[in-house]
Amino acid sequence: MSVQEPPGPDEPPTEATKGARIDEPAPFAPPERAAAPEPTPTVPASEASWSRPAGSAAPPTSVPAADAFADRPEVLVGAAFAGGFVAALILKRLGR
Repeated sequence: MSVQEPPGPDEPPTEATKGARIDEPAPFAPPERAAAPEPTPTVPASEASWSRPAGSAAPPTSVPAADAFADRPEVLVGAAFAGGFVAALILKRLGR
């Protein structure tokens, strides 16, 4: 019985060598493609201005929660203090 050489990387397998190599991983299905991201909304020509030319990225329609306290950070600190105080009172009552 003669042993045949497996095909090289540039050669396709022949009928005699198909299935002869056991060191290769089993074939698998290619991964499904993820959905394409949504395009960035742009400023239409009717709403263009000097600071926002037509075709540039449109300004966000909603303000993120983190920016709500950008002008008055002391309100955020006060809310955190009040929340901590209420939590301390609740824990004090539970400890009795």
